[in-house]
Amino acid sequence: MKNIIILFVLLLVVLFVGAKLSPDLLNSSSNSGSSVSPSPSPTVTGESGSCTQEAKTCPDGSSVGRSGPKCEFLKCPETVSAKKAGWKTYKNYSYGFEFSYPSKYKEVSDKFGWPNSIVLLYAGGQSYDLVVEGWSSETEYKNRYTNNKDLKAFPVKDKYITFLNMNSNSIVDEVIATFKKIE
Repeated sequence: MKNIIILFVLLLVVLFVGAKLSPDLLNSSSNSGSSVSPSPSPTVTGESGSCTQEAKTCPDGSSVGRSGPKCEFLKCPETVSAKKAGWKTYKNYSYGFEFSYPSKYKEVSDKFGWPNSIVLLYAGGQSYDLVVEGWSSETEYKNRYTNNKDLKAFPVKDKYITFLNMNSNSIVDEVIATFKKIE
């Protein structure tokens, strides 16, 4: 009887050590569905059927993840290729981007109220309509803007460009959709 107890305890120790040495075994038996680290292959992990958490960078600078039963990358958002009639184009070669906007907006500079601003668009009223800012890191802009649904961020070169739609205006959303990286 004593030998059976020792054998049982030894078996439990081996199982525990094996589980500690192999995080994949723990993940496949948990319901969290999250991977410890991204995998280069589109595999399904966990019992919940979730995909690995890697991301693909789209031409407009945004990112998409994997989804569906085959864990394929989601489609990138469509970029507005043709400038609308009467729209102007703002180009910034030092940051490496451009976007188009209706001619009713004026380009404004305001380093006092917006120290990270690259350009602001203003159509009249009590506030700017679009604030375009440059940041050294993702952490920097995320510390400034927490959970802001009107903020879009794009990695450009070694920096981040944010577009803040100050008035939740659908036309400003169209302006942001014309964002494009340039050389």
